[in-house]
Amino acid sequence: MTRVLSAGLPALAMLMLVDPAQAQETGHNVKPILDLRLRAEEVDQDGLDSTLALTLAGRFGLDAKFTNGWGALIEGEAVGHLTSDFSDTVDTVPGKAVIADPEAFELNRLQISWKGEEANATLGRQRIIFDDARFVGNVGFRQNEQTFDAVRFGFPASGMSVWTMYISTRCSAFLATRALRGSSKAIPILCMPAVRPQSATLC
Repeated sequence: MTRVLSAGLPALAMLMLVDPAQAQETGHNVKPILDLRLRAEEVDQDGLDSTLALTLAGRFGLDAKFTNGWGALIEGEAVGHLTSDFSDTVDTVPGKAVIADPEAFELNRLQISWKGEEANATLGRQRIIFDDARFVGNVGFRQNEQTFDAVRFGFPASGMSVWTMYISTRCSAFLATRALRGSSKAIPILCMPAVRPQSATLC
């Protein structure tokens, strides 16, 4: 049995790093990213001692929007342990269950993007979530987010939206950055019906 208590502070993007009047005039907008999440998880597993993990994750960076639909984003991620009496997929504690939130300090996202009326594109390390994230997603329930080194193109059209992507590397939630099955993989066409526009998250 697993019990999870998660409390988060949403991204704080209220402060402008450029003068507001200048931003309005030029169309440039740079906002900070700050997201903190305290997470407690308890696991009762047959044959092992009751295990409790208390971890704190933080994401921090900058999100810039420029004229003509261009944007850039950089985000770091850190995960720290407030308790240490558990196995975390990197370090093993004998007799304790695995709670897959290893400590980390890494580059989570680094991307440039462009968005127009009929197409959009994103290049770099990015978050990709389709539908309910069952097959392609960011493993958002864990502290260490899964992101992808990829290039992605979107073509919103009447009745559906079409995405084509080339994913080079998966940056795993379990602190293993690995190429997909040893080599880069192209995902040629992914279609989502327009009746479910919320089924994909592009960020």
